[in-house]
Amino acid sequence: MDNRHPFMEIGLVKIGQIEDLMRGYIDDEKKISAFEALYMWSKGISSTSIAGVLRNKYNSIEGYDLMRSDIDGLEITRPNQNVEPAKEEVGVVIRDIFHKNKQPLLDKITENLAILRNPEIELLLTMIRSSLFEKDKINTDELKLSYNALFGQGIKNRELKNILRDLEKKGIIYCERPSYGETEIIIIPDYIYSIQYEIEKKLPIVTIAE
Repeated sequence: MDNRHPFMEIGLVKIGQIEDLMRGYIDDEKKISAFEALYMWSKGISSTSIAGVLRNKYNSIEGYDLMRSDIDGLEITRPNQNVEPAKEEVGVVIRDIFHKNKQPLLDKITENLAILRNPEIELLLTMIRSSLFEKDKINTDELKLSYNALFGQGIKNRELKNILRDLEKKGIIYCERPSYGETEIIIIPDYIYSIQYEIEKKLPIVTIAE
């Protein structure tokens, strides 16, 4: 005899179930990392990269483990899985709910803007002045070229990586964790555009190097 709840049929998940899950994360400050992990998962970011972001930002990957356990319990297997009754994709529903409840994350990021160091400011300035910030993803090779064009000097790989991790810790970007030998990719979370004006106010006016 199949004792599963009718809503738990394989491949079938209700929008209300996702809303309840995310509300549980939002209402518990200790679960905010799971809230962010679910957003990243909905964007198709790899498990390795999600865990790396959480370890950097929250010093723990418990949020990822909780999120995975919860979506497994709802038999959600992929972001493009359909939900009932609207036949929307799970990932779309998750991101819609996320954006309606993102303010606590934005507030924290805005606070972090006050403690940006000069190297972080220079890298953000590079991204914005070169229009790289408008992309979903930024290749670090492109970023280094743009940095050189703006400041007239290069930036070493190790220094770049450290600055990127600092920006990630402050919530402004995500860094994909590449396999050995692959170029690192920077992900610009779409919610950050809500406070782009606040970010730009922190940036100096710089004349492009000749």
